[in-house]
Amino acid sequence: MTSSENKIIVFAVKYRGFGSLSICVINLFCYCSFFLFMCFV
Repeated sequence: MTSSENKIIVFAVKYRGFGSLSICVINLFCYCSFFLFMCFV
């Protein structure tokens, strides 16, 4: 796992109190980042 992924996970764990909406946004960001990464590799 990269440091950026670790930061996203830490952010998700820290701020999950904001509710499922924030988790959905974080998951969407992760999927988009992964998709872009696969496109450029």
